Amino acid sequence: PPHHHRFAMATPQEVAVEGMKEPLLRFHACCEGDVASIAGLLSAMSGQQLPPPIVCSLMNIDPDALTAQVEAGKTPSATEEQFLNGMRAALDDNDTAEMYLGVIEKQITLEEQRRANAAAREKVTISQEKAEELQERLLEHAKADEQLRAHLSNIRHVHDAWRESAGVDPSDPSKFPSVVASPQVVAMEGILKALHSSLLSPEERLAFSLAPEEEAGGFLVERLAAYRQDAASPLAASMRSLCSWLAGELTGETLPPDILGQDSEVVRALDAALAASLSAPDFQAQVSATLGDVSLGPASLRIAAVEAQLCGAMAHARHAHPLTRSLSPYAAVVWFAAIRALSELAWPHQVQEALEGLDKASRAAVKAVRRKIGDRFFRKKWLPLESNPEVFNGLGRQLGLPAGVAFYEVFGLDPDLLAMVPGPVEGVLVCFPLTQRHKDSLLEHKLAPLSKQGAEGAEGGPYFMQQSVPNACGTVALIHATANLSAELSPTEGWLARFLSKTKSNSPSERACALEEDEELAHAHNATAQLGDTRVQDFGQGAPGGSAFNEVLHFICFVHHQGVLYELDGLSDRARGRGATRPATLLADTAKLVLEDLQGDMRVNLMALAPAH
Repeated sequence: PPHHHRFAMATPQEVAVEGMKEPLLRFHACCEGDVASIAGLLSAMSGQQLPPPIVCSLMNIDPDALTAQVEAGKTPSATEEQFLNGMRAALDDNDTAEMYLGVIEKQITLEEQRRANAAAREKVTISQEKAEELQERLLEHAKADEQLRAHLSNIRHVHDAWRESAGVDPSDPSKFPSVVASPQVVAMEGILKALHSSLLSPEERLAFSLAPEEEAGGFLVERLAAYRQDAASPLAASMRSLCSWLAGELTGETLPPDILGQDSEVVRALDAALAASLSAPDFQAQVSATLGDVSLGPASLRIAAVEAQLCGAMAHARHAHPLTRSLSPYAAVVWFAAIRALSELAWPHQVQEALEGLDKASRAAVKAVRRKIGDRFFRKKWLPLESNPEVFNGLGRQLGLPAGVAFYEVFGLDPDLLAMVPGPVEGVLVCFPLTQRHKDSLLEHKLAPLSKQGAEGAEGGPYFMQQSVPNACGTVALIHATANLSAELSPTEGWLARFLSKTKSNSPSERACALEEDEELAHAHNATAQLGDTRVQDFGQGAPGGSAFNEVLHFICFVHHQGVLYELDGLSDRARGRGATRPATLLADTAKLVLEDLQGDMRVNLMALAPAH
C-alpha cells in the first residue's frame, strides 16, 4: 500500500513524562540545561544522590564529552531531548506525573533562587584586608578540623608503614604509596576545596549571597585568585605554606614553600621535563605494552604498573631545576601533586593564562596516559545483571551450569520462607546496595598493613576470584557458587568447566585477569543482562533495581567449605570466613548474617543455588 501506519502503545514512562513535560521544560530553560542542576533534580526525585555516571547514562551522554566541555571552560549541558529521554529512562513502570510535579516545582524555585544569588554574587567584591584574613584562617581551620586530622593521620600511617617496611627501596616507584594504595593518597586539591567550602560563617555566607545549600568553595577560590596571582603577595605565600604543611602531614615529605611556585621558572622547568618524558614515543610504547601484558595480572596490577611508570617520570623530572634536585624521588611525586592542587585552587584558568599556563603541559600529558588506561579497561562496558533466577539460570545454562542444580528466589528471611527452597543449598547469592560503609570497609582492608591481614581463603580454602571488571559482580558471584559445588555436582563441560580447570591453580587476581580477557563470557553476560525486566543499559555501573533511582547494587556469594561459612566478595582480596555452618543450614546461617550486616536495611535480594526439581 502507498501508506503504512504503525501504531504503538505509549509506555508508562512516556505517559508520566508527558504529564509533567511543561514543568520539566520550564526547569530545563531555567537551568539552561546545566547537567549539575539536572542531576540535582533527579536526586531530589529519587531521595538520594545519584552517581554522575548514572546521570550521564540516563541521558545517553558520553562522560568524556562533558569532560571536554569542562576543559574548554564551558558548563556541561544537555539538550531538551536528552533531558526528557533521561527522565523517561529514570522512571519505573509504577511512577506517575503526580508523584513528581511538586518536586519539580520546588526545584524550579530553588534554581531560580540560585540564579538570583549568582547574579548578586557577581557584584560582590572582597577587599584585600578581608582576603588576607580569610587566607590566614584557612591554615588555622585545617589544623583545627578533627575530621581532616583523622584523614591525614590515616594517610600518614600508610606512608610511615612504607618507610618502615624492611627491604623496601624508597626510590622504587612500584612501591610508592601513591601506586600501591592509590594516587588519591597524595591528592590535595579535594582537601583544599573542602577547607574553602567550610570556611565561611553563616553571616559571611549571607553577606556573599550564598544560600545554605550552595557550595562556597568555588566562589572563594575565584574571589581570592586575584590576590594570589602575585607570587610575592601575602596570600600567595600563605597558600604555599598551607600546601607545604598539608604535604608534610599527608606524606611526611618536606616541601619548602619556596619551590611551590614562588619562582615560576621551577614550575615551568619541571612541567616541560615531565611533559617531554610522557610524550616520548618510547614511553608511550612502554605504557601500551604494560597495559596489554596479561602476564602482569589483572587490570588493577597493570594500572599500578603504569602508575609506577608515571611516578618514575615525575621523579626523574626533578633534575630539571637546581632547586628541586635535592628532593627524594617520592617527594618529587608529592611536589607535582601540590602544584596540581595549587593550579586548581590558587591559579584558576584566567590566572594560569596570565602566567602562561603553569604545569599545563604535564597535566595534559598525564591525562593522556590515564586516558589510555580508560580506553584499555573501562570503555568495554559490561551491563549489570538483574537479581532474577531466570536471568541467572539462563546465563548459567549457556556457560555449562550442571543440570542437577538451579537458582531459586528466596522470598524472605523467615524460617518458613527459607524452607520453601529445596535442599541442600549449595550456595547463596546476595544482592544489596553498595553503600559507602561497604566501600569504606574494603578500602580500610586494602590499606591495612600486610602483617594485619589474615590468611582466610588461602590454600585449602574455597575457590575465590577477584572482580576487576565493572558490573561483573553478578557473573563473578555465579562463578563462585558454581566453582564450590559438591564434587558430584561440579560442571564437566562448557565454559564454566573450561574456566575453572584453566584457573584452578591461579591466584585470585590471575583469575580476575583471565575473566577480563574472555570475550566469550563478556558476550554471554551482556546478551543475558538485556533479557531481564530492568533496563540495565540505562545504568553506568552496578546493578539497578526497578528504577534508576535505586542505589548501585552489588552481588556477593556465600558457600560452605569444610565446615566454614565463607563470604566471597570479588571486591575483596580473599575469601572471608564468617563462622561455622553445614550444608543443611547454609541458607539459614547466611540469612542470619545478612540480617546482622544490613542492620535493619531490608533492601536485599537472595537467590539460592540448590538441587533442580
